[in-house]
Amino acid sequence: ILKKTAPEGEQPPVFFMIGSQRSGSNWLRTILDQREDLAGPHPPHMMRDFMPIVDKFGNLENSENMEILVDHLCTFVERNQVPWTDKHGEKISFCRHLIYRHAKEACSRLKGNRHTQKDVNGPVFLEKEFYILSIFDAIMNYYAKVNSKRLWMCKSMGMSKYHDFLLEFYGEERLRYIYLV
Repeated sequence: ILKKTAPEGEQPPVFFMIGSQRSGSNWLRTILDQREDLAGPHPPHMMRDFMPIVDKFGNLENSENMEILVDHLCTFVERNQVPWTDKHGEKISFCRHLIYRHAKEACSRLKGNRHTQKDVNGPVFLEKEFYILSIFDAIMNYYAKVNSKRLWMCKSMGMSKYHDFLLEFYGEERLRYIYLV
């Protein structure tokens, strides 16, 4: 599955590792993180920890509210119990502007897809899960890039409950699961 990556220029697959406790998932994550092309940081659990409070950020169509959410999520990951580091072992400090821009572009793409697929007249709104997911994606891509890797993997069992959102966000051609039992 890891050998079937997208050619240069195409969107690469994204990997989500699903495993029960004591299944060896963290061990496997650290091994896969050693690959030259795959970044596998300690799981950030952004969806788990921010979905219950996302409404406190207000309307995420509002740029200021979205920027605040980006800052909170970046800070959350920067203060992760297991530091995220770059290829030189330095703690990562996320560029909020790049994360915000990537997330806004992803949300615009999703809205465009929905507008086309559903032939909707008027504005298209996204569920709050997509705003967090777009920031999550931007953070994971940023992490991979600062580590000179093209692919990333998230080992967070909790992401499985967002499968429908992941599927719409990434599409069948990109979304990959690694199951450990």
